[in-house]
Amino acid sequence: MHTAFFGAAREHIGPIKGSVIDCIDRTLPYLCEPEIVCAGPSTEARINETSDYGETRGLRPCIDIDAFEFEFDPSSRTVSYLGRLGRRKNVSCLLKAWSAFEAARPGYSLIIAGTGSEEQRLKALAAKLGVQNVEFRGFVSEREKVRLYERSLLSVIPSRMEGYVTTGLEALAAGTPVVGADTYGINDYLTHRENGFLFSDNDPASLARVLEAITDDPEALEPVAKNGRRTAEKHSREAFGRRARQLFADLLVEHRSNR
Repeated sequence: MHTAFFGAAREHIGPIKGSVIDCIDRTLPYLCEPEIVCAGPSTEARINETSDYGETRGLRPCIDIDAFEFEFDPSSRTVSYLGRLGRRKNVSCLLKAWSAFEAARPGYSLIIAGTGSEEQRLKALAAKLGVQNVEFRGFVSEREKVRLYERSLLSVIPSRMEGYVTTGLEALAAGTPVVGADTYGINDYLTHRENGFLFSDNDPASLARVLEAITDDPEALEPVAKNGRRTAEKHSREAFGRRARQLFADLLVEHRSNR
């Protein structure tokens, strides 16, 4: 298992560790002629673009769909973020957008659940921006995570890039539409206004506009929420198991035929 950063490792995890990761990224195709199984189409495309390898397969991840009930609630005034508070997650973009959004929609609150290296910096940014309705909840248990998703009107994923972000799938499973950055690993399964919403990558003004447009008429979110649940169901453990068994069976047949 390896998380590929595609040349961005130094930016996101520092110069020393980043240099090591970049080296691994570049050498993957030369390690005993491997079959590289990628978590999603954008990861597969980037592997082939950066290495010109071509021997890749896609296998989308799964979630525990049964842990979530469809609880779409247009009366909710809660927007949530659940995930690590690291640089790549770009939560600062969400806070900057929230500063503009809450001026237009003062009745809404933002809950940020998670911990990480950027936590104190983000709290300082929130104080500097003067945002009022923002709560840093810290670490949450699995039960609390499910409850928060089910009680949120929206869940936001502002990351600069992802492999294939499963937190968004969990939100969709709970009937909570996702507002995600239009970037790798998020737009692999989100289509704007169909099963979720996308905003311009790392653009707080774009995110604020999307949030304002959505909250003009929360009732209109229901078809999007239902489509989101159907998207999540395609990522069940059972569906993943079928895809994985077929993928590795195909690989085994090809390997034997090439011996």
